[in-house]
Amino acid sequence: MQPIISSADNALLAASLAVHRLLLREQNLPTLLQGVCDLLIADDLNHSAMIVLFDNETGSVITAEAGLGDRFDRIMKRLRNSELPECGRLCLEKEDGSAVLCTHCHCGVCRGDGQGRNNAIATAIRCRPGLAGFLVVEISSAGEVDQDVLDGYRDLADSISQALGRLFALEEARQRELELKRVEERFELALYASRAGLWDWNIKTGEMYTSPDRKKILHYQDNDDNDPGVSPLQGIIHPDDQDRVMQVLNDHLAGKTDEYRIEYRIKDRIGNWKWFLDRGRVVERDEKNMPVRMTGTHQDITRQKHQEETLAAVEKQLHEAISHERNFLQTVIDGAADPVMAIGIDYTILLINRIAATMLQVDPEIISL
Repeated sequence: MQPIISSADNALLAASLAVHRLLLREQNLPTLLQGVCDLLIADDLNHSAMIVLFDNETGSVITAEAGLGDRFDRIMKRLRNSELPECGRLCLEKEDGSAVLCTHCHCGVCRGDGQGRNNAIATAIRCRPGLAGFLVVEISSAGEVDQDVLDGYRDLADSISQALGRLFALEEARQRELELKRVEERFELALYASRAGLWDWNIKTGEMYTSPDRKKILHYQDNDDNDPGVSPLQGIIHPDDQDRVMQVLNDHLAGKTDEYRIEYRIKDRIGNWKWFLDRGRVVERDEKNMPVRMTGTHQDITRQKHQEETLAAVEKQLHEAISHERNFLQTVIDGAADPVMAIGIDYTILLINRIAATMLQVDPEIISL
C-alpha cells in the first residue's frame, strides 16, 4: 500500500485553517456546522463529511453534512431509531480523543472499497457535559492513512469542540440576559402599577441611587444635585415627621426591626408637601455587623393621604350632624309628660327620656353615650 502523498497533508492543513477562520467568526450553529462540512469536501479533500451531535438534555440530534446525497436520509433514519454508528461509538469511547479509521460500519459514510481498506475517519466532538458527537469524513485518497492525517483530524475536532463550547456558553449567557431583562421588565411594571420606585443606599459612603420617578414627583431635574428628597437622611422632611423617621430608621439599622417602613412628608421644589411610603431592608453588613448597604422602594401616597383626610373630614361632619340631631331629639322627648323610648332593630335603647328611665330604673346619661 502506498502512503497518502504530502499534498493531502497540505490540503488538510489549508482546510483546517479555513475551518478555524470560520469557527472564529460564525456564531450561528447550523451555519457553522454546515460551513465546516462544506470546507472539508472543498477541492476534493474528502468525498463527504458529516457532523452528528447528541443533546442528552433535550434528546435531540443536531446534524450537518456535505456530499452524502441520498445516503444522508438513510443515516438519519438509523439515528432516529437510536442506532449509533460503530465508528461514532468507537471514537467516543477513546478517552484520548484520537481518530478512528473506519471500515464498513453501516453508517452510510464508511462504505469501504470492497477490499477491506479504510476510506473514512471518525473523531469525537465533546462540546460540554451532556452534548457530544462525532465528525466523520469520507477520504478521497486510497491507501494507508498517515498518522499525521489522523492527528490533523483529531486537532480539528478539538477546535470544533472548543468553538461549539464557546458558542453554547455564549447562547446560554444570552438566554440568561434575556430572562433577566424579562424579570426586570416585570418588576418595573409591578413598580409602575403600584406607583413605586427603587432606592439603593451605600451607608458607608452616603451615596444614594433613586429611580428617576422620585425626582420627577418632587419637580427636580435628573441632573439636579440639590435634590433634597434623595436619601432618608437628607432633604426637607416635615418637622412633625423628622424624629419619627429617624427613630424608625435607626431601629432598623441597629437590627431591632426586620423592615424599615415609614410614611412621611417631603417638601418638593415648588413648596408643596408630598407624602411618601418608604420600605426597605439592610441587605449587607460588615464583619462587625454594621450596616453597609440598604435597598428599598419609595411610593408616592399623596393622593391616598388626601383621600384619607377627605374621608376623615366627612366622617367627622357626619358624626357631628348625628350628634346634633340626637341632642335635638333628646331635648324633645325630655319635654314630654309621658315616658318615651326609641329601640333599635337589635333591641338596644337608642333614646330614652327621664320619665321612662325612672320607670325602668336605668341611667339616661349612660344610654345617651
